[in-house]
Amino acid sequence: HSLIPRELEVQTIDGNYYMLGMLPYRTTDNRIEGAVINFINITEHKQAEISLKKANDQLRLATVVRDANDAILLQDLDGNIMAWNGAAQRLYGWSETEALALNIAKLVPADLHKKELSRIKQLSQKEILETYETKRLTKDGLVIDVWLTATGLINEAGEVYAIATTERHNKKSPGRKLKA
Repeated sequence: HSLIPRELEVQTIDGNYYMLGMLPYRTTDNRIEGAVINFINITEHKQAEISLKKANDQLRLATVVRDANDAILLQDLDGNIMAWNGAAQRLYGWSETEALALNIAKLVPADLHKKELSRIKQLSQKEILETYETKRLTKDGLVIDVWLTATGLINEAGEVYAIATTERHNKKSPGRKLKA
């Protein structure tokens, strides 16, 4: 009922995107007798826009992880370290390159291996763990107390595929060297 053209994005049930353009159809005596409707397929453009947004979201998250003051580690369900931030390097002493070749077992004192494996099993079954205090080993063999928060990462199938941990040194408890 107005002379104002309209454009809006629409999505079909099968996931395609279109730009819908509506323009009033006027007769020679300036009466509106209908509308001209155009559909322009913008699916590729929209998918590129969505991909760019996801990439920007991941970049922001990566920046947060990189700049965090807490050690942030990512490990697969076998304990292989998949990600290691700068704070982890400062806390534990291994460079990122060195850490990515390690299994988390290298950071866990031998007497805690069984307990830590049961926690991984809990996370793999989607059980939530409260932040807890535990011990970790540094590259130079120092045993330190840390506060650890663990989160199971879930894939699109709803399965836990990795574990992310945030670890903070409990400075109230000084580190000690393991006895040989």
